[in-house]
Amino acid sequence: MYQGASNVRRIAIDYRAALYSRSGIARSVRELGRHLPAAMGEIGLELHLFAHGWRKPLTVENGSKAQLHRLRIPGKSLPILAAVGLDAARLAGHAELFHWMDYVYPPLRRKGIRVVQTVHDIAFLEDESFHGEKGSRLLSRRFGDALQRSDLLLCPSQSSKLALERQFATLPPIRVIPFGADHVHRFNPKAERGRSRIDKIFGSKAPYMLALGTLEPRKNHAQLLRAWQSLESAKERPRLVIIGARGWGAEALHAGLQSIDKSEGLCWLEGVEDVELFDILAGARALLYPSSLEGFGFPPLEALNLGVPVLAGDCAALKEQLGDAALFVDGQDVDAIANGMRRLARDTALRCSLQANWEKRAARYLWATSARQHAQAYFDLLEGKHQITGQVT
Repeated sequence: MYQGASNVRRIAIDYRAALYSRSGIARSVRELGRHLPAAMGEIGLELHLFAHGWRKPLTVENGSKAQLHRLRIPGKSLPILAAVGLDAARLAGHAELFHWMDYVYPPLRRKGIRVVQTVHDIAFLEDESFHGEKGSRLLSRRFGDALQRSDLLLCPSQSSKLALERQFATLPPIRVIPFGADHVHRFNPKAERGRSRIDKIFGSKAPYMLALGTLEPRKNHAQLLRAWQSLESAKERPRLVIIGARGWGAEALHAGLQSIDKSEGLCWLEGVEDVELFDILAGARALLYPSSLEGFGFPPLEALNLGVPVLAGDCAALKEQLGDAALFVDGQDVDAIANGMRRLARDTALRCSLQANWEKRAARYLWATSARQHAQAYFDLLEGKHQITGQVT
């Protein structure tokens, strides 16, 4: 641990996703930016946020006490600047360690800069259908280049680590550090506010279930929609709210969602601010998240932290994080999804049991803990203690 060195050591993280996206990666970057300064300060490290970009941010307030480095420069200019000595580490306060947190890597050209890379998942290597042939090739090439530059890999789940080890014979050291999920409480969600918002959209009152996540093939929204439509009667079929941005490869789904009138009990919201999102989640009868592949999976953990039961896809990462606190189904099986919706709607004992099981697991997913483990990983790498791999405790 830190022994009181006189010079504070500067660490930079790529913070751009936090400003430009509402994805799970953006959530991880934003919350680490908020919690890391305190954890790093305890061991003599100082956080800097690399946020250079041309686009207007979705939000200006970032909630972090770290220094934000942001110039209105296009991303395409970064390689040019790096070639003349202004690489990402220098543009982020002359950091000696840079943390890549997304799959778009700002260039690091100077020797001696230590590099940490978070690998959320490698869906682009595991199944080409999850990103498409062109997208998978692009991500694979970028990722391969980044691996060559990385000194330490961080994975949010043991499942992601194992997936890496299946794909590559040689890797940098890996540490598994789960993210937190307790950020939901900061927004003080109110179920009644969420239900009121949804009632206004539909013009009526009735229970609703929520699907949350970018509309893309691996999230299985199309199968979920067919399962919902297969429920036999209006009495059995809850209202369905889908919140998610337009992703790739889902044009037919976009058209299908837009063709269904709210009077049929379905609405699609593309973009919702957190303060409203967590109200809507808190008011839901259940969260429906039948994903086929995740690296971590924030929405189910957020739902359970709000007392909302979860139907989840039976992929490895979700089973690892949720254990016996969710109802698992094959996300490709329409009948299984429909049956799961029926069970969560009718079976009060099941709902209570799942929530009780979550209460035993919730303390594993705290941002303060995750930030301390990230800070220790940075410190150990700078001190040459980077040969330790596997689960950080």
